[in-house]
Amino acid sequence: MESLVPERGKLILIADAIWYRVGGERSTIYVLLLRPRTGTEAVIWPPYLAPGHEDLAGWKGALAAVPGSIRARIGALVCDGATGVVNLGYRNGWLLQRCQFHLLAAVQNYLTTGSRSAQRAYATGVLTAVQSVIRASDMAIVRAALDRIKTVERREYLAGDLPRAPRPPDALERVSHLSLTSAVAPPDHKQCR
Repeated sequence: MESLVPERGKLILIADAIWYRVGGERSTIYVLLLRPRTGTEAVIWPPYLAPGHEDLAGWKGALAAVPGSIRARIGALVCDGATGVVNLGYRNGWLLQRCQFHLLAAVQNYLTTGSRSAQRAYATGVLTAVQSVIRASDMAIVRAALDRIKTVERREYLAGDLPRAPRPPDALERVSHLSLTSAVAPPDHKQCR
């Protein structure tokens, strides 16, 4: 397996977990893919199986199966945002990127864009801005889209232009954090170079 991973350069770890129940017992399959930072093809590492739900201990076990010389070259993590795998990324100082599918699903979990939604204009504005962040390759565009999310909140929702449909008061902060973490690393994070 090691021979399939490029010998040089930083790597991106793509991680996800799938849990299932067999004979009444919960188990989780931890899936790791390793991709060169500049490449387009990933190596699928042998899956790691652990009892119980996805958690930090399971992720530590899955990562321990990767030789240290390869682990030391990981500079970024792409994941669904589950707390165990995110914690693993922060513990290792990796740049974190949310999987775009999971990011959009999380945004839509907090906002309702359906035709019957009392907050449709607000939700559509935020979702459009988050999609702009995902498509952007320039940090100026990312920052403008994040500012748009704040503007939509301030001008349309808090000013009373939209009906006050029940939603958690901190939903905007959660959505802003979700979109920000998909595109920008915290300032103390080392970059994947």
